[in-house]
Amino acid sequence: MSHSSLKLGKIIPEKYRVMILDNNKDIAELIGMHLEKMNHTNYELSFSVTDSLDKIETKEYDLLLLDWSLDDGTCFDLIDKIRSMNKSLHPRTTSALIVVVTGKDTQTDKKKLERYQIKEHFIKPFVYEEFEKNIKAAIMKHSRTQ
Repeated sequence: MSHSSLKLGKIIPEKYRVMILDNNKDIAELIGMHLEKMNHTNYELSFSVTDSLDKIETKEYDLLLLDWSLDDGTCFDLIDKIRSMNKSLHPRTTSALIVVVTGKDTQTDKKKLERYQIKEHFIKPFVYEEFEKNIKAAIMKHSRTQ
C-alpha cells in the first residue's frame, strides 16, 4: 500500500457514501476498484439516471461520481432532479460533492459545467494515480467550502 493511499484514506471518511453513475458497467466497476485501492468501500454503482434517482430518494450520499452521457439522459438531468427535490432529499445528498467523469473536453462542454456550477470534473480515460489525485483535490476543496 502506498503512502499516498494511506493519506487519502483519511480524506475520504469511511462514512462517506459514494454513488458511481456510468452506463458502462466496466468503467463503473473500474472506478469502484480505484476507490477500493484508496481503502474506500462505501460506494454503490448505478447505470442510469432512473436508477440513480431511485437510490437518492432512499439513501444519502456524500460524493456523486457522474458520467456525462447516459442511456436515459445526462448527468445534468440527475443534477436538475436533485436540485428540484432539495427539500425532500437527505441534506447530505443535497450538499454532496459532484464530480463529472467524462470524455467531453471542449470549451462548450466546460461552459456547461460552469453553468451548472460543477467545479470538479476529469476526463476519461484516466490512470489510477490521476484519479486518486483528482478525487483527493476535489474532496479537499469541497470540505473547505462546507
